[in-house]
Amino acid sequence: RNARIPVYGRACPLWVTMAEQGPQNASFTRTVLQHDLRGLVPGGPTTILLGCTHFPVFTNQLQDLLGAGVRVVDSARTAAAYVAEQLASSGLLGADGGGTRYLATDGVNRFVQVGRHFLGEEIQQVEVVDL
Repeated sequence: RNARIPVYGRACPLWVTMAEQGPQNASFTRTVLQHDLRGLVPGGPTTILLGCTHFPVFTNQLQDLLGAGVRVVDSARTAAAYVAEQLASSGLLGADGGGTRYLATDGVNRFVQVGRHFLGEEIQQVEVVDL
């Protein structure tokens, strides 16, 4: 962290619920996003870091609300890029791209519903695991 760059945090408790409900009420979602962004930073932010895996579903709406001059960063994407870089530099990154396997501890039906919204595709099979 650069001590000369101010960092501000903001709790957004409704965002997870809105993300999981899907795009059912776009005007409500927009109103909540606007409300939670108000007064965020004096003069406006230059970068917004999405600190929750649920929040990337709002990237387009946030970019629209904040304007082209504000960068919206998905922390999950940056973490995944870092892991891929580390795997590649260690010679552990598979050439075939691997596969996808879904695991859930409970609520498989809910996982399939919410996952479909987040991933933009159908989830065919989910394994239940006990932690």
